[in-house]
Amino acid sequence: MRIFFLPGLSGTAVVARQGSSAAEVAVPCIQETTIMSKAFVWFHHSSDSPSDSVSFYEKLLAWAPSEGPPGMTMFAGDDGPFAAVGENHGVQGWIPFAEVADVDEATKRAKRLGAEIVKPKTRGPAGQFAILRDPGGAALALWQKA
Repeated sequence: MRIFFLPGLSGTAVVARQGSSAAEVAVPCIQETTIMSKAFVWFHHSSDSPSDSVSFYEKLLAWAPSEGPPGMTMFAGDDGPFAAVGENHGVQGWIPFAEVADVDEATKRAKRLGAEIVKPKTRGPAGQFAILRDPGGAALALWQKA
């Protein structure tokens, strides 16, 4: 979705969202903003010290932790959960999850494209996933919804 900020006649701006009508709001500058797509559907923090990590994000960003599936602490916003902190999956730090139609096929394709498989297909609470490192070394999880 793209939101365009256009100059209005009264010093405000007209916000036009594609596919909907415009509305006037007070915006101090003229700009075009692109809202991030949902290419990543989940974020998992793979930690050697999950309780320390949870405490850090709770204090730094005011994220409210809640109990998740065994071994995981969830962070949620207004639209529901968006991330979890849990055990180290062989890659320490944040791991973005990208949804794929077939985790086996996507993993094979990633390997052909130069990825290193860090954790082979595993069943999680909401589906199956595999964790890999791209040719540049960044971690990524390929996830197939249950």
